Amino acid sequence: MDPEAYALALSPDYTTGYYTLGLALLWQDRLEQALEAFGKNSFPGYRLSGIARAQHDLGNPAASEAALDEVKAM
Repeated sequence: MDPEAYALALSPDYTTGYYTLGLALLWQDRLEQALEAFGKNSFPGYRLSGIARAQHDLGNPAASEAALDEVKAM
């Protein structure tokens, strides 16, 4: 098990962990996996901003804007 997965298995509510994992996956161009990691984040701000970034990189501007609109409405 890789260190990130191990840390998240120990503490699945560690919100910074899913956000950091999502960013690392984005940088590795593993966009679908990044989107999944961001989606598991329990903190709305991290979840939605991460989803917006991943959707943008996946070429889904409408989904990206929808996530950003939710962040703005918080």
